[in-house]
Amino acid sequence: NLPLMMEKLAELAADDGKTNVAFIAYLLTGNVEACADLLIATKRLPEAAFFVRTYLPSRIDEIVSLWKEDLSSISESAANALACPKDNPDTFADMDIALEVEKMFISQRDASKDSPVLAKDYLTAKDDLELNLIDLIKTKRGIPVVTKEEKEAEAQRLAAEQAAMEEEAARQAAEVARQAEEAAAAAEADAEAEAPVPPPEEAVDDSHDFTDDW
Repeated sequence: NLPLMMEKLAELAADDGKTNVAFIAYLLTGNVEACADLLIATKRLPEAAFFVRTYLPSRIDEIVSLWKEDLSSISESAANALACPKDNPDTFADMDIALEVEKMFISQRDASKDSPVLAKDYLTAKDDLELNLIDLIKTKRGIPVVTKEEKEAEAQRLAAEQAAMEEEAARQAAEVARQAEEAAAAAEADAEAEAPVPPPEEAVDDSHDFTDDW
């Protein structure tokens, strides 16, 4: 049984300190809980937080709390900047749907543990790889779903706006620099105009001939 063999490989690799091998083996079998625990055990707390954000949103609060505690010894302000669903619910859009998707994933994983999808069934199962469960749940709830094309168009619009803002900022900066140069040149010209004019040098009368004898 391939899943059992992979689980055994993951356990042996973890016990031997080969955490990278263990992580991949656990991930291939869908054991995302063990992946998260492995990242925590090896003090990869930032990686663990990002991992559970995707695969185990129910554990975000737990792991962000560990990350904050660890980071506070280095930078208190950086630790306070970390957000979690419990304290910053507005930062985590569709969190309730993400939790529902997590339950669906774990339920399906456990149900198919003894009968995994075989390589020969790839052509019939490949569409499931691109299935967006969050969009699926939104559709069932009657929530408008933003399509991939709409997201790309919005990203392009925002990029164009950002480029226009940067171009305008550069133009304004160039204009300010030009005005500053003109003001400096005018000030220099005024200073030169107001400077006192030195009196003309007196002409020396060299018409007397002092070479004659007295």
